[in-house]
Amino acid sequence: MTKKVIILPLVLIILAVASYIFLQKSAVVDESKIKLYGNVDIREAQLSFNSSEHIK
Repeated sequence: MTKKVIILPLVLIILAVASYIFLQKSAVVDESKIKLYGNVDIREAQLSFNSSEHIK
């Protein structure tokens, strides 16, 4: 009885690890998308003069 208590969780852990490894290796990577890391800085500047006037 104690042998079954030890073997059953061990087998379940091995199956879980094997399933995880299999699913990670078979994951499809979409090469058409760009993956960017880091900070993205988006700023909008308001000019202090009209774009239709000339600067002297």
